[in-house]
Amino acid sequence: MKKICKIITALAFCAMVPSGWAIAFNQNITAIFGTGNPDTGWTTDTSAGGIQLGLRAKDRDTASTANASGVYSYATGFAVSNPARARWNWEFSINSGGVNLDNFDFYISVDTDPSQATSYTTVNALTFFADNSYGNNATANGAGVEGPAAALASGNNIAQQSQNLVFVGGNPNLDATYDYVLYAVAPGAGSGGAHLAETRITVVVGNGGAVPDTGSTLALLGLGIAALTGFSYRQRMRTVCS
Repeated sequence: MKKICKIITALAFCAMVPSGWAIAFNQNITAIFGTGNPDTGWTTDTSAGGIQLGLRAKDRDTASTANASGVYSYATGFAVSNPARARWNWEFSINSGGVNLDNFDFYISVDTDPSQATSYTTVNALTFFADNSYGNNATANGAGVEGPAAALASGNNIAQQSQNLVFVGGNPNLDATYDYVLYAVAPGAGSGGAHLAETRITVVVGNGGAVPDTGSTLALLGLGIAALTGFSYRQRMRTVCS
């Protein structure tokens, strides 16, 4: 049942994506946060207005950002370099183009359900994290300035963040599947505003979570798609499949 819910959600999303969007894989973006982080492996969307959004996952021990069309795969367990952290991080990059970050609002939806269903928690990507790294198109690798959006969003067009599963209470030893969605909206539009740009990734850990019974998959899939008719994207994002 959970896998069916996830399939329905994915199909509904595909039907709602404006035709002008084209997610690109394995793109290079300068990693301005921390030191020694690779610039590789980003899954990006760039709007006609120049907003570039990027998401990726990264192996903490090898720094590998290898993925297959935005799906990043890792073994279960903790990092050798830091046994208190999952072996992988998820990371975002926001570039607001030719204007500063405060000209838009940016939201990140984090899937906290380790099964093949999705349960999103959505937060403002700039104001929720107090230690984003900020810079501009000329900022070198690792040279970003960390701080809150109130002080730095009005003078920079790039913000980046690196997060670990354990920061939200996740268990690195579980076979699991997690989804992440990053999107931009007009200022003040809220998390349900029309998306100006959007990118998303999936992280598969171990065997990817429970595999459900598929005996009635087709019938349930048809019913699920019918039930989604008329629902807004905001409603879909906040639905928890059980």
